[in-house]
Amino acid sequence: MTAIPYLKRGFIFGDRWRLFINTALGCPSSCSYCYLPSVGIKIGDTPDNVVAAEEIINTLEGQDYEVVRGKFGTIFSIGCYSECWDSRNLPQTLTLIDRLLEWGNPIQVATKRRIRIKQLGGLSRNIAWKGQLTIYISCSSIAKWRAWEPGTAAPIERFTGFAAANEHSIPAYLYIKPVIEGVTITDVEEYNSVIQKFNVDCVVGDMFTTVPSSLSAPIGNGVLYVKESDEVVRLSQELAKQCRVFRNSTEVIEMWRAR
Repeated sequence: MTAIPYLKRGFIFGDRWRLFINTALGCPSSCSYCYLPSVGIKIGDTPDNVVAAEEIINTLEGQDYEVVRGKFGTIFSIGCYSECWDSRNLPQTLTLIDRLLEWGNPIQVATKRRIRIKQLGGLSRNIAWKGQLTIYISCSSIAKWRAWEPGTAAPIERFTGFAAANEHSIPAYLYIKPVIEGVTITDVEEYNSVIQKFNVDCVVGDMFTTVPSSLSAPIGNGVLYVKESDEVVRLSQELAKQCRVFRNSTEVIEMWRAR
């Protein structure tokens, strides 16, 4: 399979600075705020369209993508069009991470599933530098997660991933993205409790929408825009009293690159 079908179907897209990679298209989580339907991808069902990690690697090694290898090379962000830790997708996700770690590049993984210690054990041997692999435990609502993220793991289960990552010295972050207006900010005390319990920093980010704004989303092929919200600023200010707060995940990468 050549790189062109991947480019058209969304498995790989981006540029030499950052590539978004998916080993599946579609997500069973059914989050109420999901942007996937806006780009023509189904939610609510286990993805049938799963590709092997080796096919992704072969495509990246081809001529259709300008991949710069190494610590200051291309950022690999895994799973924007799927749930990369879904049971069907997980084997390919782990293989993909393992192979890409050998290239020395920074790798990001975001999930709303539970990450177990043993799942990360095989990856740590290939980590070349601290922060090369970063994990983002996503949660836009704690108290009302069943209403907004019905097909995900319960927050209490997701947050055990912080301990799993810490066991292997892999940096993990509380990923509060998107901030749901009128909902996420009401959980500020719960988020503070998670931050204190697991001693983690966080990323607080905007929602993506099809309503045009001054900022285009980094994904969505021009269809999605950033929905700016004052509540993002307010929540960030509150959580900054407890931890470091990043505006986006690439800021985390730049911090680790500088060390």
